[in-house]
Amino acid sequence: MDWAAFRRGSRLFPVGELYESMLALLLTPERLAALQAQADFLVAISRPPRFWPLPVAAALGIGAYQLEKRLRRPVHPTAGRRLGFAPDLIRVGDCSEPKELIAALMASAAVPPFMPAGKVGSRAALDGGLFDSAPAWALAEMEATGEPTLVLLTRPFAQVPAVENRTYARPSRTIPVSQFTIRNWDGIRFAYELGIRDGEDFLRTMERRRAAG
Repeated sequence: MDWAAFRRGSRLFPVGELYESMLALLLTPERLAALQAQADFLVAISRPPRFWPLPVAAALGIGAYQLEKRLRRPVHPTAGRRLGFAPDLIRVGDCSEPKELIAALMASAAVPPFMPAGKVGSRAALDGGLFDSAPAWALAEMEATGEPTLVLLTRPFAQVPAVENRTYARPSRTIPVSQFTIRNWDGIRFAYELGIRDGEDFLRTMERRRAAG
């Protein structure tokens, strides 16, 4: 929270503005075209229940998600879908200009009041994690046809679901910063270096499995 900025009339929570300005700087038309040429990227968002006031939907969805995460610690939360949140996927290839992709990315991180609510396709949109924080549901058709998939997790879960054709990768230690951290430089550096080490270990493990198979 930035109380000094809030007293000047700016947002109390600065991360949303910082994130949006960074995306606007990075996502030029040329870079959008490069992304679209590389792969069929999809952005997961959640659609709040219809006829619910958005502040109520956001508060209930975020509250239920946090409560379930603390009590049950599931890899794939279900509280949001029980409340009526619906999943949606935005195809990066369908974005005709950078502002459309920026809107999708902002919506995929929308957890009011920390991050502003999003709007995609003239409809309200919130963080995709309110439906499933690890959106493997989007991979079901690929897995059913035998395609291997990889799901990256942000917490060192003790157990992960056993799903045919799916591999989970998780950090070896708890990451000591949140997605809203902007001042803990040591924590951010630790998370970055942990990702490199764990990524290298994961690749070595996969190579050994391939060689043994």
